[in-house]
Amino acid sequence: MSMGSNAKDDSERAQILLGPADVRIFRGGSAILTAKYCGQPKPKVRWTKGGRQLTDDNRIRITKGKGSTTLRIDSVSSDDSGKYVVSVENVHGSDRHFASLAVEGPPEPPSGRPTATVLSADSAAIEWSSPAFDGGCKITEYAIEMKSSSDPDWKVVAIVCDSLSHVLKNLQQDEKYKFRIMAENKHGRSEPSSESNELNLKELRKECSLFAHPKTVTVEDGELFKAKFEVLEELGKGRFGIVHKVADLDTGEKLAAKFIRCITVKDREKVKDEIAIMNCLRHPKLLQLAAAFESPREMVMVMEYISGGELFERVVADDFQLTERDCILFMRQICEGVRYMHENSVVHLDLKPENIMCQTRTSHEIKLIDFGLAQKIDPENPVRVLFGTPEFVPPEVINYEPIGFESDMWSVGVICYVLLSGLSPFMGENDAETFANITRASYDFDEEAFRVISQDAKDFISSLLVKRKEKRLTASECLRNKWMLSEHDETMGVILSTDKLKKFIIRRKWQKTGNAIRALGRLATLSAATRRSTESNSNQSVPKTPAGVLEEEPTHNSDACGNTSSPIAKPVCQKIACKPDSEIRSRLFSERSDSGISDCSSSSAGHSLASAIPLFAKKYSIDEAGESRNEPAQPIGNRVELIREKFANLSKNIDEMDKKLETVGRKLVDIGAGKLVQTINRKKPEGLKSEQRTQTLARRFETAKAKDTGGSGSSASAKKETIAGDLDAPAKENANIRNGSLNFQKAVAFWKSIT
Repeated sequence: MSMGSNAKDDSERAQILLGPADVRIFRGGSAILTAKYCGQPKPKVRWTKGGRQLTDDNRIRITKGKGSTTLRIDSVSSDDSGKYVVSVENVHGSDRHFASLAVEGPPEPPSGRPTATVLSADSAAIEWSSPAFDGGCKITEYAIEMKSSSDPDWKVVAIVCDSLSHVLKNLQQDEKYKFRIMAENKHGRSEPSSESNELNLKELRKECSLFAHPKTVTVEDGELFKAKFEVLEELGKGRFGIVHKVADLDTGEKLAAKFIRCITVKDREKVKDEIAIMNCLRHPKLLQLAAAFESPREMVMVMEYISGGELFERVVADDFQLTERDCILFMRQICEGVRYMHENSVVHLDLKPENIMCQTRTSHEIKLIDFGLAQKIDPENPVRVLFGTPEFVPPEVINYEPIGFESDMWSVGVICYVLLSGLSPFMGENDAETFANITRASYDFDEEAFRVISQDAKDFISSLLVKRKEKRLTASECLRNKWMLSEHDETMGVILSTDKLKKFIIRRKWQKTGNAIRALGRLATLSAATRRSTESNSNQSVPKTPAGVLEEEPTHNSDACGNTSSPIAKPVCQKIACKPDSEIRSRLFSERSDSGISDCSSSSAGHSLASAIPLFAKKYSIDEAGESRNEPAQPIGNRVELIREKFANLSKNIDEMDKKLETVGRKLVDIGAGKLVQTINRKKPEGLKSEQRTQTLARRFETAKAKDTGGSGSSASAKKETIAGDLDAPAKENANIRNGSLNFQKAVAFWKSIT
């Protein structure tokens, strides 16, 4: 009997009789999990968490007794929360059981650091993120602490429930403030978060004046502009107007006034649309509109004055050291401005480096500008557009699909990629290749450029450069992204190389110069054609019909998208036959776009896409200034004067560009001279080898000549000719080297003469 019983015991499979129970423990305490088991032979016992086997250490102790095992964890922290599995196994079988360990206590501090944004002369908005660990129970409230330059002690100034933002009012205008946040649950309050950015209301008071008390800007009579503002120096000029610095005669405040030529009714409507958009946007990260005026031939938009220049030019300056932490700061501000726009149903549609400006030359504060292409989005009426800047345009624009707020987020991803690496993610040999890369969302992270960039940054970019716009992060999600909250990581302080970013900026400037030169050529041709038309019509009457349209049908890599490598197309001045209404979509030509592609149409959800045309295959036409299908043609004399004015303005613009690019030309000369020296140094040993080879071939030639007294004359002669050809080769090579050096020296001299 006993032997039979022993035989039965020897064959018993491993089995858990009583598994561990779930445990809820206060943080800092000790958790104990116990299980009972049986089996013969004696089972092997394992404790695991998350697939990792636990072993004894200074906090964890595993004990085994007769048919029981215990896991003890001391000084429990939030990382110890989770599922614990105990398993037993012998040759006859195995069994397992699990239990959950919940750690409770005060929450951890809110992640990252809060952001403080000025709202008015005496108020600011504070935003923060939730804690990584909530203490195992619901967060009941957040406490906002504040300290000022006059009172360095931290004081609780507000208690917030069920929100991650708060507006503080009645702040002193001449103070500097910092903020931090504490989370609280039923077990207590967390440690304070990191400090926020410093809020200097004294510096921002002037900026706040434009949106402290938002008012709707109405278009006033042009004569009032002269009575209210003094025009100062010119700040810049573009294809559609000139920007001057102006001073308010009452307050002395410095502002910027954009003078926009408005020849047609359509031009005037577009400016008024931009004014309406800017009236909706009152945020410190967006350029603010102060006033607007209208005169017969132009409109004036008075906006806040930003003196810091473009963001990318700021970060490549010699006195600036770019780090990933700086990139986070800039991208957060961009996302704050974009989020506000999207909350007000506005999509920018032209986010690119040139439209991101620094408030001052030493400031890290930025603003988004240029709302000439911005539109209100109505979910009931999908909008399709065909304009944008090739390297930053999203796939849905190229494919002529409905756009949305996600379209801006694609551009944000491209800007982030360029800022971190200096490379353009979708840039191809021409615009057609660029568009093809965009439609496929085909890009990678250059190994050299992203060698020191964190994986979180690459994940952030990857979550924005997604072909399906519905899967892209929103602006609000971007602000809560792990990378956006990791600026205090030690690795974020590594200095990034800006060499590639400098090349990117130079290439963009050369593209603009090429576009201006081509435009100058078109205007010159148009001016000559107009003169011929004037001379031919001086002796005959001309019917009053709209004048010719300057039409161009470029290939996909034409200057319509800013490609400077394409040949200069010859403009054709001819009358264009009117197309039936059925062939013309509802268009909105946005002449304010930097790219020549500017077709926009609004269509309903049921609109057929049969007429959708890819952006890079679209043929476009540019109406000659001063002409419109719904306006009578202007007299020839007026048009000639207008052309002369445009010609003069473009000439001045090109002169300014030449001055800016003078430094680039000099650098190219230096690079060329350096390459010449390297070439000559490389050729020196080749010249020595050539002399030795010449002597050897000469000896071979004499030997062949001595043997050529009889025998196969033809073969000997052929051999002599071959050797003679080889003998001449080094001399020809040396001559080519000398000629090449002379030609290069001439090229260097030519560069110096034109720069």
